[in-house]
Amino acid sequence: MNYQIANGLMEMMLMLVLMVSFIVWLAWLAKRTKGFGFQGNKRLQILQTLALGPKERAVLIELQGKQMLLGVTSNQVNTLWESPLMSKTEFESTGEEIHKIESNMLNPLIMNVSEMSNQQNHFATYLNKILKREPAC
Repeated sequence: MNYQIANGLMEMMLMLVLMVSFIVWLAWLAKRTKGFGFQGNKRLQILQTLALGPKERAVLIELQGKQMLLGVTSNQVNTLWESPLMSKTEFESTGEEIHKIESNMLNPLIMNVSEMSNQQNHFATYLNKILKREPAC
């Protein structure tokens, strides 16, 4: 009789452990797949999240034709950046503009480097002249 009770308790404990494990697995799966693919709100989409600390994260969202970068902490949500969505042609033209700006910024630097090498040549010539040596070629 005691054997049957012990056997029944073991069977009940095993079923309890299996049920709890199944519930935990379903919760993990729901979190991993963001709710089994249910999209409740099409106007708001979370594009990407980045954990910055244990309770801080940066979240990139798309809301009503705008992209927004939000800083999320346990106490508050702050808008860090906001921009209207760009079409593919706008995005490509923006890239071309950035390239032009970069090249315009680099041109004076390149010119300064070439001027410096000319100045070094002039200095070397001047130093050789003062020391009355022939320039080294």
